[in-house]
Amino acid sequence: MQCDYYDEKGNSATAYFKEDWFKIDGGITYNNLPGVIISKDNKLWIWNKEAAEGYVFDLSLDYSQYSVSKKKIVIKPEEITEKLEFQKQNCSPGLIEDSVFDIPGEVSFTAYEEYLQTK
Repeated sequence: MQCDYYDEKGNSATAYFKEDWFKIDGGITYNNLPGVIISKDNKLWIWNKEAAEGYVFDLSLDYSQYSVSKKKIVIKPEEITEKLEFQKQNCSPGLIEDSVFDIPGEVSFTAYEEYLQTK
């Protein structure tokens, strides 16, 4: 399934769904730049398109246990998935190839729990 929609800031985004996987391309900002999110295999990868860096979340972890300084980027994976569920009403059916959900090798990902533990 493919969905085209606009986020609350008016940015366009395309979302792809296949079974329990999803990808959002555009519309999401990470460090104030257009971003990409992929969720599959109980992990969520988020990165911006212009700086080849991002975060990976293990969705089996409870991130609320971490204390976070105000300088840190706070991302809540559950809020992303809640917004996405709402947007599914703007979708059209279609076959999406598995390769759409490939994690890019050229992006350096930091485990979010490691990021939260740094000072």
